[in-house]
Amino acid sequence: MQKLLFLCLLLTGIYRVASAQTLTDKEIPAKVKKIFHSNYPAAKDPQWYKEDKNFEVKFLQTKVEYTILYDKEGNMLQTELGLGPEKLPTEAKNYLKKNYAGKKVDDVSKVTNGKGVTTYRVYIDDKELLFDALGKFEKEVDPKD
Repeated sequence: MQKLLFLCLLLTGIYRVASAQTLTDKEIPAKVKKIFHSNYPAAKDPQWYKEDKNFEVKFLQTKVEYTILYDKEGNMLQTELGLGPEKLPTEAKNYLKKNYAGKKVDDVSKVTNGKGVTTYRVYIDDKELLFDALGKFEKEVDPKD
């Protein structure tokens, strides 16, 4: 099950960055690289992308897929951690059981913005559902946006 979840997370990550520009080490600002390496010294095989004016890095650390978005000054704008559905807050799990009984969860991410606000993204049945940090359902969004 975990291998399948990892594969889903990996494929989702590939889909999300398909339009992003892959960067070489020389194209990443020194400030950004320094902060990244000091915060994530155990990161495995970081892949860098240009995301508008920002810099996105995807990597594995302790078998968890991370995506971090930095501005050109090295300020962290967003972190995204790939999770299994069992890591969702209880209220979110209860919502899914009630409203999506029998449906398979395709992907779960814990997203924290630069101000420390956490949300959970759940991809299920071709939908993206957003939950707050406590697991309260917020809204459904088009996953293609």
